Amino acid sequence: MTYLVYHNGYHVCEHHLIAVIYLPAVPPTIISVNIPPPPPPRQLPLKTATTTREVFINFRGLDVRNTFIDHLQAALRRERVGAFRDDVDSGRGVNVKQGVLRAIEESRFYVVVLSRSYASSKWCLDELVKIMHCSNKHNKIAFPVFYHVSPEDVSAVGGGGCYKEDFDRHKKKYTYERVDGWLQALAWVVGVSGWVVASDQSEASLVESIARTVRRKVRNSNWLIG
Repeated sequence: MTYLVYHNGYHVCEHHLIAVIYLPAVPPTIISVNIPPPPPPRQLPLKTATTTREVFINFRGLDVRNTFIDHLQAALRRERVGAFRDDVDSGRGVNVKQGVLRAIEESRFYVVVLSRSYASSKWCLDELVKIMHCSNKHNKIAFPVFYHVSPEDVSAVGGGGCYKEDFDRHKKKYTYERVDGWLQALAWVVGVSGWVVASDQSEASLVESIARTVRRKVRNSNWLIG
């Protein structure tokens, strides 16, 4: 604002007034807004993911538990293939047996290791019958491994094969239906393409080959399912 000062009719000076207005202080208003965090990124299922029940290993522990089976399971683990192995050969109760049979049902692949004393175990043979039924009913894949036995020896149960004495005892102890089921299962598994492990053969490279083959089948199966 400007005003003029006159003295005796003469303009003396002019003054500028600056008006200063004081406003009362207003406290700031704080508005609380709850903003939800952003959703996590969508997790897509991995086609290569495996479970502990991808592969069931059927074997006679007396022959191969601490040698071939340990090496095979380690090779499968390196290939990120989960395997279930039944380590109990005798003295198991009903609950344990049912759990093993359920594991066979839940598995999608089977490795059947047929060794010299395999047929002496009724549990191994019962598991093989279950594997055969699951494979035929649900198109699941079995991989037989003939460990220090030949497919011809296994199939010649009644004609001097490596399991003849075992089945001579079984026929005296168990019902015809049960023994006949075991024989059918053995005949079935012999007809499936697999591997033969000779007694003078290096097992290391063969175990790796088996693990890689199983891994490819598992991966291909995961892609088809996904």
